[in-house]
Amino acid sequence: MYRIIVLALLDALLLVSTAVGESNRVLKVKVVPEYPELARRVRIKGAVRLQLLVTPEGRVKNVTVLGGSPVLVQAAEEAVRKWRYEPASTESTIVVKLDFDPDAK
Repeated sequence: MYRIIVLALLDALLLVSTAVGESNRVLKVKVVPEYPELARRVRIKGAVRLQLLVTPEGRVKNVTVLGGSPVLVQAAEEAVRKWRYEPASTESTIVVKLDFDPDAK
């Protein structure tokens, strides 16, 4: 079961899904990744899966790449490092999937 957040990014669609059950932390601040120019030019689309370690204060402490196109990974990683979650009593591990598609409107 996934909670899906849909964001329009210029002429690309970015889907962010968070695996429910791993953490119920609420995302307070979301920075949308910039679609890499190279990926846009050669029309690369695909998904990037990341595992986030979130501090009790809500900051992303560590990002582990679980998979995805190397052309898209850097943009996804840079964006999620700026995300902020609601505070909690312990660290949380959250897996997110970001889908990049230059054809989506």
